Amino acid sequence: IVEKIELQASNLRSRSEGEMSPFHLNAEIQKHAKLDVKGVLNILNSPPEGELDIKIEKLNLASINKILRLYIPIDFTKGELNVYAESVFSGKNVRGYAKLFLNDTDIIAPKQQYLGVKHFFLEIGTAIGSWFLKNPKTKKIAVRLPFNYKNGKFDVNLTSAFWSAVRNNSEFLKPGIENSVSLKKN
Repeated sequence: IVEKIELQASNLRSRSEGEMSPFHLNAEIQKHAKLDVKGVLNILNSPPEGELDIKIEKLNLASINKILRLYIPIDFTKGELNVYAESVFSGKNVRGYAKLFLNDTDIIAPKQQYLGVKHFFLEIGTAIGSWFLKNPKTKKIAVRLPFNYKNGKFDVNLTSAFWSAVRNNSEFLKPGIENSVSLKKN
């Protein structure tokens, strides 16, 4: 559930050629987590282009269990998710990254009811993976997922994502927007 949506946008149509229009969106997710989207757009350009920074902070993972079960049979008994993403688009091409931080997660609870064998094994595998990937000092799991959408194909660099999660075990991936993706950078 997304509520308390506030959107502010400036100069979407009345501006000089090549000038980007800033916008800012704030909202609340699941009645507690903060969503913050900032960026610039040029919708008059052909093709339209823009840059986005997205933050979701302090999302209680147990509050999204019903949604998770629709797509994957997994649920969280506790934990918090923070997401920091940055992307650029020009026409139908998009590139960027998303950094996910799982804090103080717990997947398996005593006397938990499983939906079936697949749910049981997925939860056991996820629990083992989270134990292995959790940073011993910060108790966080962090992963950086570089992505690209080009020519109708969506690609996530899973190799890079896996190694970012493994490196997090010894050197902490920093929360926040990196400012490493822009229309000006290749």
